[in-house]
Amino acid sequence: AIHAAKTYITAVNVFVFTDGECERASVYSKEIDGVAFNPQFWDIELLHKQMISGSEREEIVIDFKEEHGATLPAMKMLEAKGGYICYVGFISGSILADMYAKHSSRLIEQNVRMYLQARGKVNAGIQETIRDNPGKFFAYNNGLSLTATSVDCTKPDKNGVCIIRSISDLQIVNGAQTTGSIYHAKKREGKEVGGLRIQFKLTVPRQGTDVPQLVADISKYSNSQNAV
Repeated sequence: AIHAAKTYITAVNVFVFTDGECERASVYSKEIDGVAFNPQFWDIELLHKQMISGSEREEIVIDFKEEHGATLPAMKMLEAKGGYICYVGFISGSILADMYAKHSSRLIEQNVRMYLQARGKVNAGIQETIRDNPGKFFAYNNGLSLTATSVDCTKPDKNGVCIIRSISDLQIVNGAQTTGSIYHAKKREGKEVGGLRIQFKLTVPRQGTDVPQLVADISKYSNSQNAV
């Protein structure tokens, strides 16, 4: 069945539910014959937390070391007066593609475009650059605007550089086309995207901030562009 459908299926999410308590061990995606299998364990404790939180979805927690075998270097900017902390850094194309393969559209729920298919002039241009001029991808691409509820990282050094270990409730509020095109190139066309580097700005609202409104505004303004 996998061999027959692998042209159309790139990832399978396996949900395991139990009415008891279980230790959610570090079980991460495994690729079998080109199809990524992503196990997700839901015990009674997690189901209860989900119910009382009032949230419509489980919080996405990305552990870069455990899931992708690499941490994420970034520069922590000075705390702004707007009620947020900001990190600026770079992420590899392979990690970005693998993140989308596992979490799919849940990563872009706050993106006003919600458009990831490799169609249209913008996406076609990104695909062409990945295919023909990968060395120029960084120069041509605008990068990603990300938001999260919290970040686990090392203490910044004297230059402000820290190592991000994990990110909770990550959302790609601008950069869906970039993410989708890189995912498409790796998973559908077998292109090598590990050498690509994509710059990102990660905004983490501080406690007491109107988080939904701030995220909505970031999504709105970062997706607004003037015609040239």
